[in-house]
Amino acid sequence: AQLINIRHYLKKAELEELLTSSDAPQMQKRLAGTRYGRLEKGMNYETIDETAVRLQFNYCRSLMRTSGEPAVVMAATVVLFEVEVENVTNIIEGIRYHVSSDEIRKLLVAASE
Repeated sequence: AQLINIRHYLKKAELEELLTSSDAPQMQKRLAGTRYGRLEKGMNYETIDETAVRLQFNYCRSLMRTSGEPAVVMAATVVLFEVEVENVTNIIEGIRYHVSSDEIRKLLVAASE
């Protein structure tokens, strides 16, 4: 059994539509009609991967605040730590390869306001 079940709020047909998206704008349009799309208003990410990571990040933040199950909170915390490690890696590599701070900032996953 999964601790964080992404299919919990997606119908099979919705999931199939998302999986057959050819690009991020098409995926975002399809996702807007689902529960996740309504949670992530104003979503405007450049890639499908970025959209998925940010949805997972925000969902795990929500789980940490609302779940009463210690295992779910722990799993959400692990996911958030992994995102933070990726953020630190992006910062270090950006500095190492002389990438502008604006470009580095675009790579960072942060809480949506």
